[in-house]
Amino acid sequence: MLPHVVDAVSDRCEVYVDGGIWRGERRAQSDRAWRARAVLVGRAVLWGLCVAGEEGAVQVLEILRRELDEAMLLCGCTKLSDIDGSLLKL
Repeated sequence: MLPHVVDAVSDRCEVYVDGGIWRGERRAQSDRAWRARAVLVGRAVLWGLCVAGEEGAVQVLEILRRELDEAMLLCGCTKLSDIDGSLLKL
């Protein structure tokens, strides 16, 4: 539904995604390809914090970043701005 929401609101407001973002490639899809302004990953970070404190939270962020980098590599993207809707099959 995200692409439809972004199209419906046009430039009248920013669209943020929260919930269900547990992997780096989902962040790439939501944020860049489907044009959300930002993706909130706080819940995943809180799980890391609960399990291993600050180190756990940092580890979760590093995992998400690595997964995003891998997804970009597999798509042939060298920077975030290279990701667009043409990479997705809706």
